[in-house]
Amino acid sequence: MIDQLRAIDKRRLISKLGVLPKDLSEHVKENLIAVLGLDL
Repeated sequence: MIDQLRAIDKRRLISKLGVLPKDLSEHVKENLIAVLGLDL
């Protein structure tokens, strides 16, 4: 589970490493909604 969130400037990102599989992307999204207490 995510303990900390941190925003970073896009300029610090050098290159794209890959793409998350759809199922993993959905899992991350669900966990972010839960951690942030969002009501979507």
